[in-house]
Amino acid sequence: PGEEEEVSYSFSVMDGVPTTIEVAVQPSNALDGDVLVRPATVALRDEFANLITTSAAFFIKATLVYVPPFGPPVPFPGASVLNDRASVVGGIAIFQNLSVSLPSANLTAAVPANLSLIFSLDPVVPLSSDP
Repeated sequence: PGEEEEVSYSFSVMDGVPTTIEVAVQPSNALDGDVLVRPATVALRDEFANLITTSAAFFIKATLVYVPPFGPPVPFPGASVLNDRASVVGGIAIFQNLSVSLPSANLTAAVPANLSLIFSLDPVVPLSSDP
């Protein structure tokens, strides 16, 4: 009897479309205007929770929001987030030197305890120099 020949086929696994931003490392607390000592780190994942590792140019944007008891989060008026964009490398974005500044009017008033950073996909639109 003859031996059976094993056949092997090559294939490529492609990343899916980004659908979820997962906070991998929670940022530290900081005083107004100070850089967060432990930077926020987020992971970009597809619908099957796979890390998006393509070379596509993705950026993640951080925004300071007020989270009301009922309803969706809303941007906190007058707050500025410095170094609020991070590039995604190997599916991970690290917000180095991220800091949040509140307007001085909000510092004298009661600042709500339910402020939070939210993260959103901020894709880069390729530009062409061709006319």
